[in-house]
Amino acid sequence: MAGHGTPEGFTTWLAARGHDLPDDAPSPAILLQRADDYLDAVYGARLANTEPSDALSLALERAAYAAAWHEAQNPGSLSVSVVASQQVKREKIDVIEAEYFQGTGGALATATPQLSLVDGILTPFLDKPGLPTIFVV
Repeated sequence: MAGHGTPEGFTTWLAARGHDLPDDAPSPAILLQRADDYLDAVYGARLANTEPSDALSLALERAAYAAAWHEAQNPGSLSVSVVASQQVKREKIDVIEAEYFQGTGGALATATPQLSLVDGILTPFLDKPGLPTIFVV
């Protein structure tokens, strides 16, 4: 997928929602690049068979702005890394014991943020795994 949105469009999107970038946030261009990288990694394969359209382009632009805003508020959150061998399932300290639930996927899939706004914007365009393909003749 190519880059989506523009720094100017991102700034307009922020203003329309009453948001300001934190003082220490990277530039809008850098935030958009990080958002595009996130969208490519998380949604790219599921959008691969989607016919390009104006509606999809607009959805990707809005999703990039939402992901960039998330990255501005939570620096580094769109680019996670994990070491599966360091995951803790059960931990006991003195008399306190805690057990953690395992995620539904691999360690990386479990650690990758799911942004509800981005998911909501892109869901109509995503391949639906497990759903039958219906051909109408």
